[in-house]
Amino acid sequence: MTDVREPTEDLRLGRRTLDTVESCRIIEDLRWFEHQGVWGLHVRLSPPELPSTPWIPASTDWFVTIEPDYPFGKIGFFPAKNGGLTSTFPHQRRNGSGPEDYPWRSGNICTDTVLRALHRHGFDEEPRSSQERIRWHVLRAMAWLNAAARGELVHDGDFYELPVYPRSSKVRSIIGFGESRETFQRWQEIPLTAGLVHLVRHPRNEWLIVASRFTAFQGELLLDVPWGAEFSQGKDGEVGIWFRIAEAPVLLPWQAPATWRELWTAVQSAGTNPGSLLRQVPKRFRDALQHTLLIGFPIPRRFGEPPERMHWLGAVLPPLSRGEETVDGFRGPKGGWVIRDRRVVLDQSQLEWIGTENWAEDEISTRGRFSTELRSRSILLIGAGALGSAIAELLMRGGVYRIKILDQDVLQAGNLVRHSLTLADVGSKGKAKALADWLNQLNPHARVDSVEGWFPPDNAESIADVDLVLDCTADDDLLARLANFSWPEKKDLVSLSLGPYAKRLYLFAARGERFPRQIMLERLQPWLLEDREKLREDDLPWESIGCWSPIFPARVDGIRLFAAIAVKALDRWAQNPGEPRLQVFETDEEGTSVRQVLNG
Repeated sequence: MTDVREPTEDLRLGRRTLDTVESCRIIEDLRWFEHQGVWGLHVRLSPPELPSTPWIPASTDWFVTIEPDYPFGKIGFFPAKNGGLTSTFPHQRRNGSGPEDYPWRSGNICTDTVLRALHRHGFDEEPRSSQERIRWHVLRAMAWLNAAARGELVHDGDFYELPVYPRSSKVRSIIGFGESRETFQRWQEIPLTAGLVHLVRHPRNEWLIVASRFTAFQGELLLDVPWGAEFSQGKDGEVGIWFRIAEAPVLLPWQAPATWRELWTAVQSAGTNPGSLLRQVPKRFRDALQHTLLIGFPIPRRFGEPPERMHWLGAVLPPLSRGEETVDGFRGPKGGWVIRDRRVVLDQSQLEWIGTENWAEDEISTRGRFSTELRSRSILLIGAGALGSAIAELLMRGGVYRIKILDQDVLQAGNLVRHSLTLADVGSKGKAKALADWLNQLNPHARVDSVEGWFPPDNAESIADVDLVLDCTADDDLLARLANFSWPEKKDLVSLSLGPYAKRLYLFAARGERFPRQIMLERLQPWLLEDREKLREDDLPWESIGCWSPIFPARVDGIRLFAAIAVKALDRWAQNPGEPRLQVFETDEEGTSVRQVLNG
């Protein structure tokens, strides 16, 4: 086993290349930091022609941190506690003092390229050789210093970023808000700068909170934020305060306030008098308790562009002055309270930031979502079995939030080898209700309902508003009932089924007021005959004691594979529906690739 206290030859080679960098001086050579698990290299950087600024001297000290598997692993670039930068700039972590036993501050600068964030080495030009990698980061750090001194770390057109607002270790909560271009237009029409925010806690996770309504202090509704079914069951009634300012509270050059004094300084710099905000706080909030405060401001999508949505920061507002608690020279509670709040209460209270995130639909789904045409659909899913549950999950995670699930069965233990649900759902409630409850937990905007029983349900009106009907039952009787049912208007009608052992997927799609069962059967018949011959040749798996109960043979990997193929085909159909169409997909002999063998 390699002793990490002795630099490897690769690491020595990387270190030696710095001798050729004239503007870089080694202050202390490679040193192993046991607690941090990294090598540290203390360097002094003196970039030529560095502009003089109040925040960046001509020479600064840094610690390059290197993980022991160099030339792989992470490389960090931290200001030294002695002789290093003390301010925070864009593309830098908050530059605090850091732990006492570290010789460097916490403000790691970004010497990676933009695409390095994707964690794939082939996406950027960073060298991976032992000889070049450390030198490359040092040169990038000097380029960063020059750009910081010239105010060129961000450019018009770059995606907008905020400084890192350090979350309090005492507060685990995360507050989700739903701000979009549409809500921003609404805020533009609201003249108020303060009011009440109504908060809802998640019924299963008390640390998750959403801002559901913004009102005036007198109760007038200003903005109602619609959330999904899960938060509709949450604990309502918690009320906080919101303040609105003209721009992000930032200290120059790009640092988040860490104390209340710094916050009020930043608020004043944004053009708002903190006293005017505190003066609006109703007397009932002066109750010796802490309260939630949201501070909102407009932000653009990119630097140099006009603002397009609101952003909210959360903080714990300490108990404000009340009763006879005023300062000398001020009589009457209102003015005395406000002055005391600013001079005493807030200055002597630690600023505790609460984590906040924008959970608007377009924000929370940016990692991947289906087309607008599919996401805008309201879907009736008939059949909450293995295939139906897999497809429902993929639809939900891809941004299809309005789903109704119809099924008459109860989950059994044997279903779990292929189903999305868990032991907690076995025998306790119908598959439709259990699957709907589970899906609603996947996204704060999910609005999944269940319909118990057979199709059509007793209350046909409960399904009349759907846009797309998706049959996942592989049940001939269900297809007959679907064909005999007349919808009040045209719907997209889709039937999905699998061949034995999940070797094939059959997808039939049509649009109309009735499901064209006869057309589907005529096109599907040759394929079904082939499947039946295959089933006659094999011993089918069975389940339970007593009368033989054959089970459809298909493994979970095959079902999930074809569920993914199915939702891709659904997405294409939603964008271009047309004449009735049968699509057949099948795997190769190994089951590792899929090809389409029919489209018509």
